[in-house]
Amino acid sequence: MERSSSSKSSERYIRCATIADIPAIVALINEADQVYRAIIPPELWREPFVTKERLLQEWAEREYLVAMDGGEVVGVVCWEVIGPAAYLGRLFVHPSRQRQGIGRSLLETVESKAKRAGCRLISLIVNPKATWAVRFYEKHGYIKGEMDELGKWAEAIRERLPQGSDWMVMVNKHGGS
Repeated sequence: MERSSSSKSSERYIRCATIADIPAIVALINEADQVYRAIIPPELWREPFVTKERLLQEWAEREYLVAMDGGEVVGVVCWEVIGPAAYLGRLFVHPSRQRQGIGRSLLETVESKAKRAGCRLISLIVNPKATWAVRFYEKHGYIKGEMDELGKWAEAIRERLPQGSDWMVMVNKHGGS
């Protein structure tokens, strides 16, 4: 699905996000995130999950990629290099576009970029109650990991853990499938 051109045809492709994409990214994440409402305790639920301001704070540290279809943002993921590892976050696909290979394409694009950046490990955090997400990552070679495996980079990952809820680290030690 990765393509370098950015035509607005009905063709699907992945490209680096731009500042102009932020409103669409925020809307997509907040709509796709609603599925987590059933598993996150009400006292920890944030509405909205992400804001334009929050995304702008992360913009300098992480690369955001968007999946496009017919000129619309239908998926998003962000990633960054932390030492010899890549951290993957915010992988969301619009609810009406799930199970069409968009999430897989976004994941594979990050894995390819991480491998080219010399990363030996890709890590992410996931709520273990989000069994659909855990199964997705397992299907693509990710396994439950431990913070100790990440060595001195564990603290950088720990900082990303939402407070008060159960989260687990998943890793792909091959830097991609």
